[in-house]
Amino acid sequence: MTLEEALRRLSPFAEPQGFDIERLRQSLASDPSSARVTQVLREALEAGEVTPSAWQSTTGSPTPDDFSPAFGRLWDELCRVDLADWAHGFPECWSQAALRLWAYTNGWLISSEDEDLALMTEDFVPGLLEVAREPACPKREYVLGLVRCWARNTAATAAGRDAFPDVVTRLAGYESLARRADDPELADYLRRLGSYGVPGPVDREEAHQRGRDLTRSYEPKPEEVTVERDGACWRVELPERPKILRIAFSDGRIS
Repeated sequence: MTLEEALRRLSPFAEPQGFDIERLRQSLASDPSSARVTQVLREALEAGEVTPSAWQSTTGSPTPDDFSPAFGRLWDELCRVDLADWAHGFPECWSQAALRLWAYTNGWLISSEDEDLALMTEDFVPGLLEVAREPACPKREYVLGLVRCWARNTAATAAGRDAFPDVVTRLAGYESLARRADDPELADYLRRLGSYGVPGPVDREEAHQRGRDLTRSYEPKPEEVTVERDGACWRVELPERPKILRIAFSDGRIS
């Protein structure tokens, strides 16, 4: 069975607002070929081949009005009633359509162990923030958490290196996308990171905030970051490993 044949099997159950899941479930439950239908769909999901364009070119149907959320709800229900297995796969060639479908499909894991690491690369950030603009997206908070963790890890890795100003300036470039995704906290964080690449005097309070912002993976509580004078620098101790940053009073340079 081809993907086209499997999609045509779904076509009679398509409606403007989605799929008639109950009728389709009953049809598949009584059809000996249903296991092959869902297997083909699962393999196509994992390959990133289930897309709105594939649906329209195969069925010629403009319905459902929004294919990705509709198919995500359908797949989750088929998994729930054991008519389909969860998808586990990372497409070789990602498209925004495939990324959006993943974000609407709880029954599709990129990886059962390291999905977050697979997606926490800069190549995915614009697409993830685009998906996060949709309030109805079931993985919205997860997606924003991935971007937040990626930004923290990227900034923390660069702290103390010559490339730090360029890195945080690049990270700040995603502020507008974060605001459009209605995450002002993330947007403000990215804006602060960008400011750390600009030379200028730093007081104790600002050094403390930089310590919190340059901690890897998560934002520590205020009491987890300590700041002391150390010659011409602030000695900032972070909760990770632990790590020490030395931030110059005069220009904010990190060593």
